Amino acid sequence: MLGVSPKNNMATIALLAAPGKLLGFLLLAGNGSLSEGPSQRDCIFTGVPSAVALLDHELGSFIQKNKNTEFQCRIIHDGESFKVTVPVSRNTTVLLQVPSFGFGSWHVQQGNAESTKGVCELAKG
Repeated sequence: MLGVSPKNNMATIALLAAPGKLLGFLLLAGNGSLSEGPSQRDCIFTGVPSAVALLDHELGSFIQKNKNTEFQCRIIHDGESFKVTVPVSRNTTVLLQVPSFGFGSWHVQQGNAESTKGVCELAKG
């Protein structure tokens, strides 16, 4: 199943600064693939960047400040990609555009300000 770890049936999205520069993961609760599962799920940010220098990256810092805290996300699947929206606080939302294959993009929206864009992909089981 696409985007689902065979060990725990939890959908996982890898969050990167750029290809090869892993910042962490977004874990989405629920059994089954993202296209088959519920449109709302619990989720958490987790992980440690692949390089120490990435801790200072704007998106790496965001993940570290918000990891291991449960949030609700909304998932929309249009047949080719997934749009995942994670409200983190009243003024902060994480937006991901994740294609079924290859790299997508993600960023943090804080009020009217948008963070640097990162890349993301469905984690491979």
